[in-house]
Amino acid sequence: MPVITVPARSRWLKRFCGSGSRAEVLQGDIAEAGVAERLIDETVQKFGRLDALVANAGFPILKSLNEGTRKDLDYAFRGNLFSFYELLRAARPHLAKAREPRVVAVGSFTAHVFRTDMRSFPMSAAAKGGLETMVRSLAAELAPSGITVNCVVPGFIEKDPGTGDGLSQQELSAMAERIPLGRIGRSTEVAAAIEFLLSPGAGYITGQALHVNGGLI
Repeated sequence: MPVITVPARSRWLKRFCGSGSRAEVLQGDIAEAGVAERLIDETVQKFGRLDALVANAGFPILKSLNEGTRKDLDYAFRGNLFSFYELLRAARPHLAKAREPRVVAVGSFTAHVFRTDMRSFPMSAAAKGGLETMVRSLAAELAPSGITVNCVVPGFIEKDPGTGDGLSQQELSAMAERIPLGRIGRSTEVAAAIEFLLSPGAGYITGQALHVNGGLI
C-alpha cells in the first residue's frame, strides 16, 4: 500500500485516503532552520522507511530589482534552495536503504525564460537556477549509492484558488497566447512528470531537468 505525504489543507488528502492509500500531513516552514530535518525524522518515525523525496517547495517573489530587498532574496534562497539541501541531507541515510531510491526537485521556468513582454522574477529565478545546479551536482555525488536526483521544471501551471503566483486571470490568459501549445498547463501534467521520474522506468535517468512548459521559451 503506497504511502504519500501531502501538504496541509490539500484536497488530495481525502482522495489518497479514499483510494486505500495512507497519507499524513506534516507541517512546517522549511525555510526555517531545522524544519526540514524534523519533517524527515517524523516521516521515518511514522512509516518506518523513506523510498523517495519530492522537494516541491516554492513561491514567486514578484519584485523588481528596485523593489526587492536582501531579506526577500534571503527568503527566496532559504525556501527554494537551502531547504532542498537540508531535506536531502537528512533523507540520504534512509534513501540509501531503499530498493530504488529517487529524488525529484521542482524548479521553475523563471530560471530559463527571460523576456521583456513577461513579468520577471529575478530573486526566484536565481534560487531556482541554483536548485537545478545543485541537482546536477548531487546527482553525480549520490550516483554510486544508486540514488537518482532529477528536476521537473514547470511553466505556467493552473493552481488552486489562493495558491497562485500573483498573476490575475487576465494576465494568465495573456501568457497562454505566448505559449506555443496555446494554454496554461495542468497540475496533473506536472505530477505525471514527477511520477515518471519516481518510477522504475527512470532508473537510468539522473541529473536531468524535465521541462513541462508547453514549449515556452
